[in-house]
Amino acid sequence: MIRLIFVVATLAALCACASGPPEIAWQPREGFNLAADRSQCRRTADDLNVAAAEQFTDGRYGVAVAMAAKVDDDSLRAGAFDRMREAVFQDCMTRKGWMPK
Repeated sequence: MIRLIFVVATLAALCACASGPPEIAWQPREGFNLAADRSQCRRTADDLNVAAAEQFTDGRYGVAVAMAAKVDDDSLRAGAFDRMREAVFQDCMTRKGWMPK
C-alpha cells in the first residue's frame, strides 16, 4: 500500500515537473493587438542566447541572463533558461502596457 502511494506521488511530481508554465491571461486593451505584441515578446525572449557571455551586457535583461546561466550550471535539474525566457516574455508584455488578469 505504501509502495502504491509512493509510486502515485512520484508520477504526480514528474507530471508537474514536465508541464510548462501556465499561459497568462492578459487584460484586454482597446486599440492594441494582443497577438502581435505576444509574438514580438516571444521572439524577444527566444532570441536571447543565454549561453553567450555577450548577452550579459544587455541593458534590460543582461543581469537575468547572467544569473540564469550561473543557476543553470549549478542546478542538477537545469531549466533556469526556460524560466528566464518566460520572465523576459512577461516583462516585455508588461513594458508594452499589458497587465495580467
